[in-house]
Amino acid sequence: MRHPTKTLLSVLVMLFAILAHGEIVKTDDGLNLYLADSNKTVSNVSLDGKRLPKPSTPGGLFIREVSAGATHSKFQKLNTASAEQNLAVQASLKFQNRRDCIAIDGALQNLAATKERCFDIKFYLPVDCRGWKWGRDLVTEETINNRVAGAQTTDHITIYPIAPVSSEKLNAGLTIALPPTNPTLFETGVDEQGLFILFKLGLSDATTPPNQTKFSFVIYRHDAAWGFRSSLQRYYEIFHDPFFVRHIKKFGAWGWHHPVPPSQLTNANLYAFHEAAGELWQIKDEGMHGYEHEGEIRDSTRAAWQKDAPLPPGHAPDAVADLAQVAR
Repeated sequence: MRHPTKTLLSVLVMLFAILAHGEIVKTDDGLNLYLADSNKTVSNVSLDGKRLPKPSTPGGLFIREVSAGATHSKFQKLNTASAEQNLAVQASLKFQNRRDCIAIDGALQNLAATKERCFDIKFYLPVDCRGWKWGRDLVTEETINNRVAGAQTTDHITIYPIAPVSSEKLNAGLTIALPPTNPTLFETGVDEQGLFILFKLGLSDATTPPNQTKFSFVIYRHDAAWGFRSSLQRYYEIFHDPFFVRHIKKFGAWGWHHPVPPSQLTNANLYAFHEAAGELWQIKDEGMHGYEHEGEIRDSTRAAWQKDAPLPPGHAPDAVADLAQVAR
């Protein structure tokens, strides 16, 4: 039986933590966020009970208006407890404890007479990430000095839905991620205020409901030693059903540029298609459907196919139709 004095002490410690921080949201695997006030200011982050180093500025939501002619073009702390009078907007933010992540849902409402407005909403996780590693992709990590940004396309579309930072020294891996349920324009990165995700939001009276838009993201921990790869694996696990459930038995394509016998292919039974060209079509393909690749392979081999042999069954125009039949 547990000693009553120790039980009382544990309760008092928990009550003190709640009073000191306002609210604690957490996962089952040891990630805790400490919310300091009704404005959802994030004061601290801990992993397995150990506080992570933090910047001088607390975390939470920040906002700037980017509409044409906007007068409030610099980021300011966003009040989620009441209407933001100087910006004429109302924001809400809800944190949810989940087993494997902390889910955050927010909304922004336009209170001004202007019908069309644009805003950048930026959420900071207050962790001093200097010296940590930024997972750029599956093979590349970048040491964080002061600032780093998530990879983007040439037209400024963020490529990956995850923003992972890792410190093997602290055994700490943290990810902010955009759920597949909420596609939107966003940016990720790290600066002097911590790890962030930025949403580019538009407000219009033509939406349903009018003058309001929602945004969502999740925060979870990953294995610091594996960085981006571990973060991506966790993302697949968190959103596995229904987004990453495999419903077909065959899905791979064996390329003409990999000229080995099918018997030597790893997991050969998973390949649905054989991207055939030249003499490779003569090789036994272990039940795969052959097709002629659209593009360069099609152009360079079409004459050879027509001269020496008929087009294989399942050539490019039929490949998509074949998939439904073959992949089951």
